[in-house]
Amino acid sequence: MVSPGRHLLPVSNNLYSAAKNILKLKVLVFQNYGMIFSIFLSFFVSFFELEKTYV
Repeated sequence: MVSPGRHLLPVSNNLYSAAKNILKLKVLVFQNYGMIFSIFLSFFVSFFELEKTYV
């Protein structure tokens, strides 16, 4: 007779790996958003600096 614990182990492993993959994806998305945000921020800062020099 097979114990239920042995049967549940692969399921929990699959859930764990799926959660890890989702977490990796979220981290990648957050890194990309951070990159885009920093580019926008530097653009705005340079724009304001230009405005200051011309006024």
